[in-house]
Amino acid sequence: MPRVLVFALDGCSYSVFNHLKNLSPFFKEIADNFRHGEMTTVAPATTAIGWPAFYTGKNPGKTGNFRREQGSGLLSAFSKSRNGVDGDSLWDILTKEGMKSVVFNMPITYPATELSGVLVSSFDSGSNWIYPEHFKEDVAKIWTPQESPPESRGEFFTYWWNRIEAEYKVASAILKGGEWDLGIITFLALDRMQHKLMNSDDPLNAMMVIEIYKKIARACKELWDEHKDAEVVIVTDHGMRSTNAGFYLNSYFWKMGWLKIPPLGEKMLNNYRKTECSLVNTVFENSTVWSPGLGSIVLEDQSLRKEIILFLKEYIDPLYDRPVFDDVLPREEVWSGKYLNQMPDLLAMPAPGYEVHWTLITTSLMAMNTYTDHSLRNGLYAVSGLSPEEKPAHVLDIAPTILNILGVKVPSDFDRRGLK
Repeated sequence: MPRVLVFALDGCSYSVFNHLKNLSPFFKEIADNFRHGEMTTVAPATTAIGWPAFYTGKNPGKTGNFRREQGSGLLSAFSKSRNGVDGDSLWDILTKEGMKSVVFNMPITYPATELSGVLVSSFDSGSNWIYPEHFKEDVAKIWTPQESPPESRGEFFTYWWNRIEAEYKVASAILKGGEWDLGIITFLALDRMQHKLMNSDDPLNAMMVIEIYKKIARACKELWDEHKDAEVVIVTDHGMRSTNAGFYLNSYFWKMGWLKIPPLGEKMLNNYRKTECSLVNTVFENSTVWSPGLGSIVLEDQSLRKEIILFLKEYIDPLYDRPVFDDVLPREEVWSGKYLNQMPDLLAMPAPGYEVHWTLITTSLMAMNTYTDHSLRNGLYAVSGLSPEEKPAHVLDIAPTILNILGVKVPSDFDRRGLK
């Protein structure tokens, strides 16, 4: 019976992989002998959406983890809880088949739930971050899911360098500690390092990011060497890209009079993720249009749909003289499933070089910035055991491919059937 070892690389970009494939033996092995290529993820491209799509094989319209919460202007994606993801995971499916899984450091798996095997949740976890519970004492001597990295560049780099070491040690021990059919090992450092350091002209920042890529590649190679009988799959939740400007959707809605602000004097509501939810919902309560984040747009007045789509699609950056948005799509063109009617009405898709800012209200529509944003289209995937060629794929292809390798029937409600 084949086994599958998955390396889940948060924020891994195909463009960086291509740059490094001759500098890393593991990446060279992938380029030469794996089916691999650029991977598109689900929209919107972010960790809380991408990883559940991977491990359920379904888009957010079926899992419901990007819908409006009951009586709230907020989106369920921000809960970061497995409880908000409807549907069986890969390891749930394998447990029903009498097969065992090891799942380590995967985001959006808290609280850790019962399975045949071991599950260790990722960041933002509370007390129930591991199953079975008796593993906690031994694992916690090396690794815990809480993240609190220092701010300075050198200390930030050292923190993630050491964390990769700890992640490797825990993953190696768990994989060696018992039988398993599916192993999923997640490394988070690429996402964190690129967000903080990659969008900069400082060559030292770029060198630090490259060294983290190479260190994770070495850790993956060592884990694979310890389990050479396993087929290997590499997947990411999204790619990364540099941006130099951002658009404030809610500023546009506010200026048009569609988004209503409660009486707060001159105080602006900056970065609503840090604002009390009751205040945010007060803002949304009397509004006809707003963006709760990630480029999503909620319309209480559907008559404004065409006006908003036309304005955003035709909006030109006054500094660079180019469109800010690639497209603005109605939800039925982005998602499908039983939760579709609870999803945001529109999704604004920024053009390369732009992002949609999280800030609730500012006095301007545009802001220049140096930032590294999630990318929908340039993630990396790779699968051993298939014809070694470069082909594009989608994140929703990966779960059914894993089940096909393991000889398990792909559920009928999966969005795709897998790579051949």
